Amino acid sequence: MKKLLTLFLAMTMIFTAAAGCGRRSEKLVVLLREQDEETVKVYRELTERYVKETGVEVELRTAGESEYENALSEADGEMPDIFCVTPGEAASYAGEGLLLPLDGYIDSGAAEDVWTVLTDAYSFEDGEGEVKLYALPESVCVDMLAFNKDIFDAAGEPYPKPGEPYTWNEFLAVCQRLTRDTDGDGSIDQWGWAGGFDESIDTFVYTNGASYLSGGGTGANIETAEFVEALQFFADLTCKYQVAAPEGTGLRCWLDGRAAFYPCGTGEAAEFTDPDSFAYNWGFCGWPAGASGKSAAVVEASAFAVSSGAKDPEACAELIALFSTDPEGQKLLCGGSGGATGIPNIRSYAQGEFSERIGTGELRYGDNHEIIFSCLDSTERYVGVIPERDLVPGGWRDEFLKRGYSKLLSGDVTAWEYCEGAADAMQSALDASKGEQAK
Repeated sequence: MKKLLTLFLAMTMIFTAAAGCGRRSEKLVVLLREQDEETVKVYRELTERYVKETGVEVELRTAGESEYENALSEADGEMPDIFCVTPGEAASYAGEGLLLPLDGYIDSGAAEDVWTVLTDAYSFEDGEGEVKLYALPESVCVDMLAFNKDIFDAAGEPYPKPGEPYTWNEFLAVCQRLTRDTDGDGSIDQWGWAGGFDESIDTFVYTNGASYLSGGGTGANIETAEFVEALQFFADLTCKYQVAAPEGTGLRCWLDGRAAFYPCGTGEAAEFTDPDSFAYNWGFCGWPAGASGKSAAVVEASAFAVSSGAKDPEACAELIALFSTDPEGQKLLCGGSGGATGIPNIRSYAQGEFSERIGTGELRYGDNHEIIFSCLDSTERYVGVIPERDLVPGGWRDEFLKRGYSKLLSGDVTAWEYCEGAADAMQSALDASKGEQAK
Protein backbone atom coordinates (compact mmCIF):
# COMPACT_ATOMS: atom_id res chain seq x y z
CA MET A 1 0.00 0.00 0.00
CA LYS A 2 2.86 2.42 0.75
CA LYS A 3 4.24 1.87 -2.74
CA LEU A 4 0.85 2.67 -4.23
CA LEU A 5 0.37 5.75 -2.04
CA THR A 6 3.82 7.17 -2.83
CA LEU A 7 3.33 6.81 -6.57
CA PHE A 8 -0.16 8.29 -6.46
CA LEU A 9 1.00 11.38 -4.57
CA ALA A 10 3.99 11.88 -6.84
CA MET A 11 1.86 11.66 -9.96
CA THR A 12 -0.73 14.01 -8.44
CA MET A 13 1.96 16.69 -7.99
CA ILE A 14 3.16 16.22 -11.57
CA PHE A 15 -0.34 16.46 -13.06
CA THR A 16 -1.27 19.45 -10.92
CA ALA A 17 1.83 21.30 -12.11
CA ALA A 18 1.12 20.34 -15.70
CA ALA A 19 -2.47 21.58 -15.44
CA GLY A 20 -1.17 24.93 -14.23
CA CYS A 21 0.86 25.21 -17.45
CA GLY A 22 -2.27 24.59 -19.54
CA ARG A 23 -1.35 20.99 -20.40
CA ARG A 24 -4.19 18.66 -21.46
CA SER A 25 -3.85 14.89 -21.46
CA GLU A 26 -3.19 13.10 -24.72
CA LYS A 27 -5.18 10.06 -23.66
CA LEU A 28 -7.01 8.51 -20.76
CA VAL A 29 -5.82 5.15 -19.43
CA VAL A 30 -8.54 2.82 -18.13
CA LEU A 31 -7.68 -0.37 -16.22
CA LEU A 32 -10.42 -2.99 -15.88
CA ARG A 33 -10.40 -6.19 -13.90
CA GLU A 34 -10.36 -9.11 -16.31
CA GLN A 35 -13.87 -10.16 -17.30
CA ASP A 36 -15.66 -12.28 -19.86
CA GLU A 37 -15.14 -11.34 -23.49
CA GLU A 38 -18.71 -10.12 -24.03
CA THR A 39 -18.49 -7.63 -21.15
CA VAL A 40 -15.12 -6.27 -22.28
CA LYS A 41 -16.54 -5.99 -25.80
CA VAL A 42 -19.32 -3.76 -24.50
CA TYR A 43 -16.84 -1.49 -22.72
CA ARG A 44 -14.81 -1.25 -25.91
CA GLU A 45 -17.93 -0.28 -27.86
CA LEU A 46 -18.81 2.39 -25.29
CA THR A 47 -15.22 3.65 -25.36
CA GLU A 48 -15.30 3.93 -29.15
CA ARG A 49 -18.54 5.89 -28.90
CA TYR A 50 -16.97 8.22 -26.33
CA VAL A 51 -13.85 8.80 -28.43
CA LYS A 52 -15.97 9.55 -31.51
CA GLU A 53 -18.15 12.02 -29.61
CA THR A 54 -15.40 13.82 -27.67
CA GLY A 55 -12.15 13.35 -29.54
CA VAL A 56 -10.45 12.27 -26.31
CA GLU A 57 -8.13 9.30 -26.82
CA VAL A 58 -8.66 6.32 -24.50
CA GLU A 59 -6.55 3.24 -23.87
CA LEU A 60 -8.43 0.29 -22.34
CA ARG A 61 -6.39 -2.26 -20.40
CA THR A 62 -7.34 -5.36 -18.42
CA ALA A 63 -5.57 -7.28 -15.65
CA GLY A 64 -6.38 -10.47 -13.79
CA GLU A 65 -7.38 -10.36 -10.12
CA SER A 66 -3.99 -11.53 -8.82
CA GLU A 67 -2.07 -8.97 -10.92
CA TYR A 68 -4.43 -6.05 -10.45
CA GLU A 69 -2.70 -4.12 -7.67
CA ASN A 70 0.67 -4.41 -9.40
CA ALA A 71 -0.95 -3.24 -12.63
CA LEU A 72 -2.30 -0.21 -10.76
CA SER A 73 1.16 0.91 -9.68
CA GLU A 74 3.22 -0.24 -12.63
CA ALA A 75 1.27 0.96 -15.68
CA ASP A 76 4.19 2.47 -17.62
CA GLY A 77 5.22 4.37 -14.51
CA GLU A 78 1.86 6.11 -14.23
CA MET A 79 -1.35 5.34 -12.40
CA PRO A 80 -4.30 4.71 -14.73
CA ASP A 81 -6.80 7.55 -14.83
CA ILE A 82 -9.74 5.20 -14.25
CA PHE A 83 -9.69 1.85 -12.45
CA CYS A 84 -11.98 -0.56 -10.61
CA VAL A 85 -12.40 -0.77 -6.83
CA THR A 86 -14.36 -2.80 -4.32
CA PRO A 87 -16.05 -0.90 -1.47
CA GLY A 88 -13.20 -1.78 0.90
CA GLU A 89 -10.53 -0.66 -1.56
CA ALA A 90 -12.40 2.56 -2.26
CA ALA A 91 -12.66 3.39 1.45
CA SER A 92 -8.93 2.81 1.92
CA TYR A 93 -7.85 4.76 -1.18
CA ALA A 94 -10.24 7.64 -0.51
CA GLY A 95 -8.96 7.93 3.06
CA GLU A 96 -5.41 8.30 1.72
CA GLY A 97 -6.35 10.93 -0.84
CA LEU A 98 -5.88 8.68 -3.84
CA LEU A 99 -9.35 9.03 -5.36
CA LEU A 100 -11.07 12.00 -6.95
CA PRO A 101 -14.39 12.95 -5.29
CA LEU A 102 -16.96 12.87 -8.09
CA ASP A 103 -19.29 15.53 -6.70
CA GLY A 104 -19.29 18.44 -9.11
CA TYR A 105 -17.95 16.32 -11.97
CA ILE A 106 -20.97 14.13 -12.66
CA ASP A 107 -24.59 14.99 -13.17
CA SER A 108 -26.42 14.85 -9.85
CA GLY A 109 -29.44 13.25 -11.51
CA ALA A 110 -27.33 10.37 -12.81
CA ALA A 111 -25.87 9.78 -9.35
CA GLU A 112 -29.31 9.85 -7.75
CA ASP A 113 -30.49 7.20 -10.23
CA VAL A 114 -27.94 4.70 -8.86
CA TRP A 115 -29.22 2.22 -6.26
CA THR A 116 -29.00 3.50 -2.68
CA VAL A 117 -26.89 0.57 -1.45
CA LEU A 118 -24.26 1.31 -4.12
CA THR A 119 -24.01 5.06 -3.54
CA ASP A 120 -23.79 4.43 0.22
CA ALA A 121 -21.03 1.85 -0.33
CA TYR A 122 -18.88 4.33 -2.23
CA SER A 123 -19.56 7.52 -0.26
CA PHE A 124 -17.08 8.57 2.43
CA GLU A 125 -16.18 11.61 4.50
CA ASP A 126 -13.44 13.81 3.08
CA GLY A 127 -10.83 15.60 5.20
CA GLU A 128 -13.38 18.22 6.21
CA GLY A 129 -16.01 15.73 7.31
CA GLU A 130 -18.20 16.16 4.23
CA VAL A 131 -19.63 12.97 2.71
CA LYS A 132 -18.77 12.65 -0.99
CA LEU A 133 -19.21 10.05 -3.72
CA TYR A 134 -15.95 8.46 -4.90
CA ALA A 135 -17.04 5.87 -7.48
CA LEU A 136 -19.82 4.82 -9.83
CA PRO A 137 -20.87 1.15 -10.02
CA GLU A 138 -19.39 -1.19 -12.57
CA SER A 139 -21.42 -4.27 -11.65
CA VAL A 140 -23.60 -5.53 -8.84
CA CYS A 141 -24.56 -9.04 -7.73
CA VAL A 142 -27.27 -9.61 -5.14
CA ASP A 143 -27.31 -12.97 -3.34
CA MET A 144 -31.03 -13.73 -3.36
CA LEU A 145 -33.10 -16.76 -2.43
CA ALA A 146 -34.74 -18.78 -5.21
CA PHE A 147 -37.64 -21.22 -4.85
CA ASN A 148 -38.81 -24.07 -7.09
CA LYS A 149 -42.42 -23.32 -8.02
CA ASP A 150 -43.02 -26.86 -9.28
CA ILE A 151 -42.23 -28.32 -5.84
CA PHE A 152 -44.61 -25.82 -4.20
CA ASP A 153 -47.34 -26.67 -6.74
CA ALA A 154 -47.00 -30.42 -6.23
CA ALA A 155 -47.33 -30.00 -2.47
CA GLY A 156 -50.18 -27.47 -2.63
CA GLU A 157 -47.94 -25.02 -0.77
CA PRO A 158 -48.62 -21.28 -1.29
CA TYR A 159 -45.75 -19.39 -2.92
CA PRO A 160 -43.73 -16.98 -0.77
CA LYS A 161 -45.32 -13.53 -0.80
CA PRO A 162 -43.07 -10.98 -2.53
CA GLY A 163 -43.75 -8.22 -0.01
CA GLU A 164 -43.73 -10.37 3.13
CA PRO A 165 -40.56 -12.33 3.82
CA TYR A 166 -40.89 -15.39 6.03
CA THR A 167 -39.83 -15.26 9.65
CA TRP A 168 -37.28 -17.92 10.56
CA ASN A 169 -39.99 -20.09 12.11
CA GLU A 170 -42.21 -19.76 9.04
CA PHE A 171 -39.30 -20.64 6.76
CA LEU A 172 -38.52 -23.71 8.87
CA ALA A 173 -42.14 -24.84 8.78
CA VAL A 174 -42.27 -24.60 4.97
CA CYS A 175 -38.97 -26.47 4.66
CA GLN A 176 -40.31 -29.23 6.93
CA ARG A 177 -43.44 -29.62 4.80
CA LEU A 178 -41.39 -29.78 1.59
CA THR A 179 -38.70 -32.19 2.81
CA ARG A 180 -40.00 -35.56 1.63
CA ASP A 181 -39.39 -39.12 0.56
CA THR A 182 -41.04 -38.74 -2.82
CA ASP A 183 -40.42 -42.28 -4.13
CA GLY A 184 -41.32 -44.20 -1.00
CA ASP A 185 -37.97 -45.94 -0.54
CA GLY A 186 -37.56 -44.76 3.05
CA SER A 187 -34.93 -42.11 2.27
CA ILE A 188 -35.34 -38.37 1.90
CA ASP A 189 -34.82 -37.32 -1.71
CA GLN A 190 -36.42 -33.85 -1.75
CA TRP A 191 -35.12 -31.13 0.54
CA GLY A 192 -36.58 -27.90 1.78
CA TRP A 193 -33.26 -26.10 1.93
CA ALA A 194 -30.14 -26.52 -0.22
CA GLY A 195 -27.80 -23.69 0.76
CA GLY A 196 -24.19 -24.39 1.73
CA PHE A 197 -22.50 -22.86 4.76
CA ASP A 198 -20.04 -20.60 2.97
CA GLU A 199 -22.49 -18.97 0.57
CA SER A 200 -25.43 -18.62 2.99
CA ILE A 201 -24.30 -17.97 6.54
CA ASP A 202 -23.61 -14.23 6.07
CA THR A 203 -27.25 -13.57 5.22
CA PHE A 204 -28.53 -15.32 8.34
CA VAL A 205 -26.06 -13.34 10.44
CA TYR A 206 -27.05 -9.96 9.00
CA THR A 207 -30.80 -10.57 9.05
CA ASN A 208 -30.51 -11.29 12.77
CA GLY A 209 -28.93 -7.90 13.41
CA ALA A 210 -25.50 -9.44 14.02
CA SER A 211 -22.08 -8.78 12.50
CA TYR A 212 -18.70 -10.47 12.30
CA LEU A 213 -16.71 -7.42 13.36
CA SER A 214 -16.87 -4.48 15.73
CA GLY A 215 -14.83 -1.35 16.37
CA GLY A 216 -14.78 -0.23 12.74
CA GLY A 217 -13.56 -3.63 11.62
CA THR A 218 -10.85 -4.07 14.24
CA GLY A 219 -12.44 -6.62 16.57
CA ALA A 220 -14.00 -10.08 16.26
CA ASN A 221 -17.68 -9.87 17.18
CA ILE A 222 -18.86 -13.46 16.82
CA GLU A 223 -19.51 -14.20 20.49
CA THR A 224 -22.61 -12.00 20.72
CA ALA A 225 -26.01 -13.55 21.42
CA GLU A 226 -27.34 -12.41 18.02
CA PHE A 227 -24.46 -13.98 16.11
CA VAL A 228 -24.57 -17.27 18.00
CA GLU A 229 -28.35 -17.48 17.57
CA ALA A 230 -28.03 -17.00 13.79
CA LEU A 231 -25.31 -19.61 13.53
CA GLN A 232 -27.25 -22.13 15.62
CA PHE A 233 -30.44 -21.70 13.60
CA PHE A 234 -28.52 -22.25 10.39
CA ALA A 235 -26.86 -25.37 11.80
CA ASP A 236 -30.15 -26.69 13.14
CA LEU A 237 -31.62 -26.76 9.65
CA THR A 238 -29.23 -29.65 9.09
CA CYS A 239 -28.51 -31.35 12.38
CA LYS A 240 -31.77 -30.84 14.31
CA TYR A 241 -34.57 -30.42 11.80
CA GLN A 242 -32.95 -32.35 8.92
CA VAL A 243 -34.48 -30.20 6.19
CA ALA A 244 -31.16 -29.32 4.49
CA ALA A 245 -29.51 -31.19 1.66
CA PRO A 246 -26.13 -32.67 2.69
CA GLU A 247 -23.33 -30.10 2.59
CA GLY A 248 -21.76 -29.91 -0.84
CA THR A 249 -24.80 -31.25 -2.69
CA GLY A 250 -27.02 -28.16 -2.74
CA LEU A 251 -26.48 -27.07 -6.33
CA ARG A 252 -26.89 -30.61 -7.63
CA CYS A 253 -30.15 -31.04 -5.71
CA TRP A 254 -31.42 -27.70 -7.02
CA LEU A 255 -30.55 -28.49 -10.64
CA ASP A 256 -32.21 -31.90 -10.30
CA GLY A 257 -35.41 -30.32 -9.01
CA ARG A 258 -34.97 -31.83 -5.53
CA ALA A 259 -34.67 -28.65 -3.46
CA ALA A 260 -37.38 -26.12 -2.66
CA PHE A 261 -35.05 -23.21 -1.73
CA TYR A 262 -31.59 -22.37 -3.04
CA PRO A 263 -29.31 -19.30 -2.62
CA CYS A 264 -29.12 -17.72 -6.06
CA GLY A 265 -26.82 -14.84 -6.92
CA THR A 266 -28.25 -12.61 -9.62
CA GLY A 267 -25.24 -13.53 -11.76
CA GLU A 268 -26.53 -17.13 -11.83
CA ALA A 269 -30.01 -16.20 -12.98
CA ALA A 270 -29.24 -16.55 -16.69
CA GLU A 271 -28.18 -20.17 -16.15
CA PHE A 272 -31.38 -21.03 -14.30
CA THR A 273 -33.57 -19.41 -16.96
CA ASP A 274 -31.97 -21.56 -19.66
CA PRO A 275 -34.27 -24.61 -20.05
CA ASP A 276 -31.31 -26.71 -21.14
CA SER A 277 -29.68 -26.06 -17.75
CA PHE A 278 -32.72 -25.91 -15.47
CA ALA A 279 -36.00 -27.51 -16.46
CA TYR A 280 -38.17 -26.15 -13.63
CA ASN A 281 -40.30 -23.09 -12.96
CA TRP A 282 -38.81 -20.84 -10.33
CA GLY A 283 -38.84 -17.39 -8.79
CA PHE A 284 -37.10 -15.14 -6.30
CA CYS A 285 -38.19 -14.63 -2.71
CA GLY A 286 -36.76 -12.75 0.23
CA TRP A 287 -34.44 -14.40 2.72
CA PRO A 288 -36.24 -15.26 5.98
CA ALA A 289 -36.06 -12.41 8.48
CA GLY A 290 -34.44 -12.91 11.86
CA ALA A 291 -34.53 -10.62 14.88
CA SER A 292 -33.93 -7.50 12.76
CA GLY A 293 -37.36 -7.99 11.17
CA LYS A 294 -35.85 -7.39 7.73
CA SER A 295 -34.90 -9.74 4.94
CA ALA A 296 -31.17 -9.10 4.35
CA ALA A 297 -29.46 -9.85 1.04
CA VAL A 298 -25.69 -9.75 0.59
CA VAL A 299 -24.64 -7.30 -2.15
CA GLU A 300 -21.30 -7.61 -3.90
CA ALA A 301 -20.21 -4.68 -6.03
CA SER A 302 -17.36 -3.28 -8.04
CA ALA A 303 -17.10 0.33 -9.20
CA PHE A 304 -15.18 2.74 -11.42
CA ALA A 305 -13.04 5.31 -9.62
CA VAL A 306 -10.94 8.20 -10.91
CA SER A 307 -7.39 8.77 -9.72
CA SER A 308 -6.82 11.98 -7.79
CA GLY A 309 -3.90 12.49 -10.20
CA ALA A 310 -6.03 12.08 -13.33
CA LYS A 311 -4.86 14.22 -16.24
CA ASP A 312 -8.40 15.25 -17.21
CA PRO A 313 -10.90 14.76 -14.36
CA GLU A 314 -13.85 16.05 -16.37
CA ALA A 315 -13.21 13.60 -19.20
CA CYS A 316 -12.74 10.73 -16.74
CA ALA A 317 -16.01 11.52 -15.00
CA GLU A 318 -17.84 11.62 -18.34
CA LEU A 319 -16.41 8.25 -19.34
CA ILE A 320 -17.23 6.41 -16.12
CA ALA A 321 -20.75 7.88 -16.21
CA LEU A 322 -21.08 6.39 -19.70
CA PHE A 323 -19.78 3.02 -18.45
CA SER A 324 -21.98 3.04 -15.35
CA THR A 325 -25.22 4.94 -15.87
CA ASP A 326 -25.90 5.26 -19.61
CA PRO A 327 -29.19 3.44 -20.39
CA GLU A 328 -27.97 2.05 -23.71
CA GLY A 329 -24.79 0.79 -22.08
CA GLN A 330 -26.80 -0.83 -19.31
CA LYS A 331 -29.01 -2.49 -21.89
CA LEU A 332 -25.97 -4.05 -23.55
CA LEU A 333 -24.43 -5.12 -20.24
CA CYS A 334 -27.63 -6.48 -18.69
CA GLY A 335 -29.33 -8.72 -21.18
CA GLY A 336 -28.67 -7.25 -24.58
CA SER A 337 -28.72 -10.74 -26.09
CA GLY A 338 -31.81 -11.96 -24.25
CA GLY A 339 -30.22 -13.56 -21.18
CA ALA A 340 -30.42 -11.14 -18.24
CA THR A 341 -26.97 -11.75 -16.81
CA GLY A 342 -26.91 -8.85 -14.37
CA ILE A 343 -28.96 -6.21 -12.61
CA PRO A 344 -28.72 -2.67 -14.07
CA ASN A 345 -26.90 -0.07 -11.98
CA ILE A 346 -29.67 2.51 -12.40
CA ARG A 347 -33.21 2.13 -11.12
CA SER A 348 -34.84 4.05 -14.00
CA TYR A 349 -33.73 1.45 -16.54
CA ALA A 350 -34.14 -1.50 -14.14
CA GLN A 351 -37.71 -0.61 -13.18
CA GLY A 352 -38.56 0.57 -16.69
CA GLU A 353 -37.41 -1.10 -19.90
CA PHE A 354 -35.49 -3.91 -18.17
CA SER A 355 -38.60 -5.01 -16.23
CA GLU A 356 -40.82 -4.54 -19.27
CA ARG A 357 -38.59 -6.84 -21.32
CA ILE A 358 -38.79 -9.46 -18.57
CA GLY A 359 -42.56 -9.10 -18.53
CA THR A 360 -42.85 -9.73 -22.27
CA GLY A 361 -40.46 -12.67 -22.15
CA GLU A 362 -37.82 -10.86 -24.23
CA LEU A 363 -35.47 -11.22 -21.27
CA ARG A 364 -35.43 -14.50 -19.29
CA TYR A 365 -35.44 -14.05 -15.53
CA GLY A 366 -36.92 -15.53 -12.39
CA ASP A 367 -40.33 -14.37 -11.17
CA ASN A 368 -40.53 -11.63 -8.52
CA HIS A 369 -37.30 -9.99 -9.66
CA GLU A 370 -38.63 -6.72 -8.14
CA ILE A 371 -37.57 -8.04 -4.71
CA ILE A 372 -33.99 -7.52 -5.84
CA PHE A 373 -34.73 -3.83 -6.38
CA SER A 374 -36.19 -3.59 -2.87
CA CYS A 375 -32.94 -4.94 -1.44
CA LEU A 376 -30.82 -2.52 -3.48
CA ASP A 377 -32.82 0.44 -2.20
CA SER A 378 -33.23 -0.95 1.36
CA THR A 379 -36.99 -0.65 1.77
CA GLU A 380 -39.09 -1.24 4.88
CA ARG A 381 -38.94 -5.05 4.75
CA TYR A 382 -35.79 -5.64 2.68
CA VAL A 383 -32.19 -4.50 3.06
CA GLY A 384 -29.05 -4.95 0.99
CA VAL A 385 -25.82 -5.42 2.92
CA ILE A 386 -22.26 -5.02 1.66
CA PRO A 387 -20.56 -7.94 3.47
CA GLU A 388 -17.78 -7.18 5.90
CA ARG A 389 -15.49 -9.57 3.99
CA ASP A 390 -15.61 -7.00 1.14
CA LEU A 391 -14.94 -4.07 3.47
CA VAL A 392 -12.19 -5.28 5.78
CA PRO A 393 -9.14 -7.04 4.24
CA GLY A 394 -7.34 -10.06 5.61
CA GLY A 395 -8.05 -13.74 6.11
CA TRP A 396 -10.28 -13.30 9.14
CA ARG A 397 -13.38 -14.82 7.51
CA ASP A 398 -11.31 -17.77 6.29
CA GLU A 399 -10.36 -18.37 9.91
CA PHE A 400 -14.04 -18.43 10.81
CA LEU A 401 -14.89 -20.88 8.02
CA LYS A 402 -12.07 -23.33 8.60
CA ARG A 403 -12.78 -24.09 12.25
CA GLY A 404 -14.48 -27.36 11.26
CA TYR A 405 -18.03 -26.28 10.52
CA SER A 406 -18.89 -29.86 9.53
CA LYS A 407 -18.92 -30.56 13.26
CA LEU A 408 -21.36 -27.70 13.71
CA LEU A 409 -23.67 -29.03 11.01
CA SER A 410 -23.54 -32.53 12.47
CA GLY A 411 -24.38 -31.25 15.95
CA ASP A 412 -21.06 -32.36 17.47
CA VAL A 413 -20.38 -28.78 18.60
CA THR A 414 -22.81 -25.98 19.43
CA ALA A 415 -22.73 -22.57 17.77
CA TRP A 416 -21.37 -21.08 21.00
CA GLU A 417 -18.53 -23.59 21.12
CA TYR A 418 -17.76 -22.96 17.46
CA CYS A 419 -17.64 -19.17 17.89
CA GLU A 420 -15.61 -19.43 21.08
CA GLY A 421 -13.06 -21.56 19.25
CA ALA A 422 -12.84 -19.25 16.21
CA ALA A 423 -12.74 -15.83 17.89
CA ASP A 424 -9.04 -15.72 18.78
CA ALA A 425 -7.93 -16.88 15.31
CA MET A 426 -10.17 -14.27 13.71
CA GLN A 427 -8.76 -11.55 15.93
CA SER A 428 -5.19 -12.58 15.12
CA ALA A 429 -5.97 -12.39 11.39
CA LEU A 430 -7.47 -8.93 11.83
CA ASP A 431 -4.44 -7.72 13.78
CA ALA A 432 -2.05 -9.14 11.19
CA SER A 433 -3.97 -7.49 8.37
CA LYS A 434 -3.90 -4.15 10.15
CA GLY A 435 -0.14 -4.49 10.54
CA GLU A 436 0.30 -5.23 6.83
CA GLN A 437 -1.69 -2.15 5.84
CA ALA A 438 0.49 0.04 8.02
CA LYS A 439 3.68 -1.00 6.17
